[in-house]
Amino acid sequence: MAAHATRWLILLALLAPASALASERILLLVENRSENPAAIKEIAPFLSASLARKGYEVVSGPEVEAAGVQHPEGLTPQAAATLGQKFKAQTLLAVTVRFFLDPQVRNRGPEAGKAVGLTGKAFGAERVTWRNARGIVDEAVPKNRPVAAVAVSRLLWSLPKAPGAPVASNDEWDEMTGAQRLARGPEVPDYDVLIERMRAARTGPKFPLHIQKAAR
Repeated sequence: MAAHATRWLILLALLAPASALASERILLLVENRSENPAAIKEIAPFLSASLARKGYEVVSGPEVEAAGVQHPEGLTPQAAATLGQKFKAQTLLAVTVRFFLDPQVRNRGPEAGKAVGLTGKAFGAERVTWRNARGIVDEAVPKNRPVAAVAVSRLLWSLPKAPGAPVASNDEWDEMTGAQRLARGPEVPDYDVLIERMRAARTGPKFPLHIQKAAR
């Protein structure tokens, strides 16, 4: 009876999706170089959520903070690999908050909107595997979306997904662009389609452009 049950457990394990058996662990380190002490508290949840959508098991929290890494983006690939082994993570992602500006009322003109600037670097197999930078202001974001959420999504959208994770989805389109998708329908099949949609969503100047030719 026990042998029969064991065979069933093995069969179920073989039939289970790969994502259910194991997910790639990613070690998340966030540094705040902005003058806003609340930056990490606001940014970190969006980072974890975006990485989870990409199929990663995010390793972060007090135990990681206790490791005392001061400038994670400045790690050598070898040091990053050692730290990843300590936390049993295949990838280390270092994100730095460069600026995190709250809205500000000006003496003249309109209010200065919220602005977020992020840089990121990923390490794996003792080498840098990805890097990116993104700055965004709230004038470029729909009013119903947090600026920090859109900044994070646009920073990480080119980060490779975990093995076995879906390539892209309509939800990811919403997160990366911060805009309503162009059409309802099937899931986006790949990043090439997403790139084309992002290009199509861009708009040009909303005022006439008059060019005066130089008189001969």
